[in-house]
Amino acid sequence: MSIWEWADRNRVLGKDESPNAGPWSTDTVPFLRDIMNSLNDDTIYKVIFMKSTQVGGTEVGINMLGYLMDQEPCRVIYVMPEDTTAKEFSSERLQKVFLNNECFEGKYFESDSKDNLLKFRGGFVKMASAQSQSALGSWPAPKVILDEIDKYPTNAGKEASPIKLAEERTKNWPNKKLYLISTPTYKHGNIYKEYTNADVRCVYKVPCPECEELQELVWKQVKFDSKADKTTVEDNTHYECIHCKYKITDRHKMKMLRAGKWIAENSILGKTRSIGYRISALYSPFVTFGA
Repeated sequence: MSIWEWADRNRVLGKDESPNAGPWSTDTVPFLRDIMNSLNDDTIYKVIFMKSTQVGGTEVGINMLGYLMDQEPCRVIYVMPEDTTAKEFSSERLQKVFLNNECFEGKYFESDSKDNLLKFRGGFVKMASAQSQSALGSWPAPKVILDEIDKYPTNAGKEASPIKLAEERTKNWPNKKLYLISTPTYKHGNIYKEYTNADVRCVYKVPCPECEELQELVWKQVKFDSKADKTTVEDNTHYECIHCKYKITDRHKMKMLRAGKWIAENSILGKTRSIGYRISALYSPFVTFGA
């Protein structure tokens, strides 16, 4: 069973953790399927997701955690930019996921857990701050999730960068995996560097509903009347196909997303050990072109 299949079968988003409460469905965010497949691929060590908000990057990390806890229990380190956000993410997101989903019953040890260390049968999730040398340097683990890495400090205390320290924690494990997520803040930020340095870099392309030509959604093709009021802009903005100039509206988006595919921007001769994905808010099923 893959991560996305596990999520489709088991995960339910509670009203207290998401505005889109109800059973998880990868068909709603189909561009996340390949990313989760890469996290299942034992030949790939590092998965990088350079993305906007509202596209589910962190949800993929939560699905990965849930899958591991239920199917392949092990040690996991989850790194956030600072200690406060790590504890809040633990209490407001992860613990609610573990309590709201029946598949974790008898596996999550709530009474033995703390905000910075969530214990479950066969493993644990160590919540770590990117600013803490001790948190990153003392816990070896095969799986590490690094969230919002563009907000990380250059160094963790007097040591190397938090990302390098986290990578070191996985060094001696045969089934190691790193998942790096972030919205880019500037061109030379952590996520941009990681994406650029990936063995293979992928972009999601979708077909025009008229001419069916694949294309990456880019902001310059979003068309609206700049002189109109905000409400008019929100209701009448469209996306212009770069090939045939067809006016693509929000009603077309879901079908386009489901027919889309990740296209590699480059190729290598050897095996892919790291893979990068990038996507903008234009692909979000929860955000209109005019938002």
